[in-house]
Amino acid sequence: MDLAQAVDQIRLHSDALRAAAVEAGPDAAVPTCPEWTVHQLVSHVARAQSWPGANQTAAVGRPPEDWDELLAWWNPESFCDTLLAAQTTWPPTTLRWWARRSAHEAAIHRLDAEHARGMPVPPLLFDPAFAADGVDELLSLIAPRRCTVAAPAQILLHAADAGRVWNLLLAPDHGIELGPDNDPALDVDAAVVGTADAIYRALWRRPSAAIITGDQLLLNQLKAP
Repeated sequence: MDLAQAVDQIRLHSDALRAAAVEAGPDAAVPTCPEWTVHQLVSHVARAQSWPGANQTAAVGRPPEDWDELLAWWNPESFCDTLLAAQTTWPPTTLRWWARRSAHEAAIHRLDAEHARGMPVPPLLFDPAFAADGVDELLSLIAPRRCTVAAPAQILLHAADAGRVWNLLLAPDHGIELGPDNDPALDVDAAVVGTADAIYRALWRRPSAAIITGDQLLLNQLKAP
């Protein structure tokens, strides 16, 4: 996912998050984040999206407590403009990291806002390539920091709609390694099969239609904290 694609995803999911949050109302509970209300969810996202731009000039301000003021203060478009303008000033690796992380942050919390509406959430919200990128991000940047196994193990993730198979080899001394990805019928210790969207949701501990088999405790090693 390049910068322009990431920015498009930030816009898409921030707009959808706002719409779902407004419909749910600020005091609605967020079932996928049990300690949060919708107000707290929006405040969290708004603050996260304000940081990169503010960090270039001054300290980050605190999001307003008033709901209407918070919605006015939260400005995803300004955040996207900051990312695009930063191509001339930020190191490319830093910029790509911020844009990618922010896109998936907006997407997952958009999902939280959808659940807070109290209505069925469509099983397909995310483009397969985008959802697969979210799986890649989690497996490469987040899961390795918390994965600890006592014995070698193997986990398979298969998203047919994205044409992706992740054959994950876990070892006590090597963390997570990606094995050959050409055989979705491997004999493994655990597996997650479904759309890329479903696997993405499952690994971020959100309600998912993915088919999960095998060692659940082992699979928890891959999931977001």
